Amino acid sequence: MTNGKSDPMASRFAYLWRAPSLQEDVRKDLEMTEAEFGGTYRKGKKNRIQELQRLDDHFARIDLEEQLERSQAVLDALGEVGSMARNLLDARSFRIIDVQSAEVAYRLASVSLRGAEARVEDHALDAVLAELGDLCRDPLDTEITRTSICTFGNPVTNSELGQRHGVTKQAVAKRRHNLVNRILELGGQRPIESLRTFIDARIRHPKRLVGKPCLRTDDPFIMIALLDTNSDFPTVIDAVEVCIFLASRQRDESRPRGFSREGDLLVLR
Repeated sequence: MTNGKSDPMASRFAYLWRAPSLQEDVRKDLEMTEAEFGGTYRKGKKNRIQELQRLDDHFARIDLEEQLERSQAVLDALGEVGSMARNLLDARSFRIIDVQSAEVAYRLASVSLRGAEARVEDHALDAVLAELGDLCRDPLDTEITRTSICTFGNPVTNSELGQRHGVTKQAVAKRRHNLVNRILELGGQRPIESLRTFIDARIRHPKRLVGKPCLRTDDPFIMIALLDTNSDFPTVIDAVEVCIFLASRQRDESRPRGFSREGDLLVLR
């Protein structure tokens, strides 16, 4: 056993020691042993300890507030489950059939379990939707995004979209180009990047499809992207579709390819 006099002062003020930045005098005090500290502060030791304790309490309060904030985010996400299931066991089997059930499934997927800690990841639904809020500025932008860029079927042609909206195919092509660029820019925002990373982890590389990464359509999270929606952009469906599109970008390529549906798989185009 160690003698208390040889223990570092940091062991008495754990929250303060873990603080992201410390004043030099505080850091030196915490690096001292109890004996060294007592020798340095023969006069005023009690006052100095009280000051360190005050600082330690401050950082302890910040740590507690952060824990409560993380816990509340988890409780808010789990609270959404009540509209679809009475408990988490039943929540495993509810069907994803519309925007409401898709939102519940998404929120459940955004809660990660790390050892003894549960937390909502950076791709919380509200955060992702906020980032996508300005992507589509009118119905043409929305239709290009949903039916030409982030689609798993045959993309609707520029000519057809132009006829629907009374513009030239060249105008549609320019809009599409700009939208893809904006999506790529959004990919650098933390919530979008977090969701893309989450989707990356679900990509599979089956031996029968050499060089063709794919996603399974029976994956509950991927099911969200397969739903149809006529709601205003963005919805939870759009959020997943956009990030699946971003996940189709290969390391040596400047732009995503997208995925196309082939039976029970979404395969890289």
